Amino acid sequence: MDYGEPTKLVFSLQDPKPVLCMNGDVKVTVEPNGRRKHWDYEVTGSFVQRACAVRSRAGHVVAQIGVKGMLAGKDFYHVVVQPGYDQAFVVGVIAILDNIHGESTRC
Repeated sequence: MDYGEPTKLVFSLQDPKPVLCMNGDVKVTVEPNGRRKHWDYEVTGSFVQRACAVRSRAGHVVAQIGVKGMLAGKDFYHVVVQPGYDQAFVVGVIAILDNIHGESTRC
């Protein structure tokens, strides 16, 4: 399967340092090129508590993220992605945040 350019950065996620801000919003930049100073999406709320949302720069809710339950000590995410937005992008953001916070997302 060809995934295109393997070295091309698809999006960049900037997680605030936990020491400075426990519930800081996570900024996401799509197709970062190093010159852009602004973000395209942000994760608001608390990812650690599994109660957050992905919002566009305009403030529109792209996705709501919560937990549906647990099985064998693992969270089952409940994710609602609004029509017109890329579901794979949202799952990618969740997987990266999950990894940053010491979990292991499996699809």
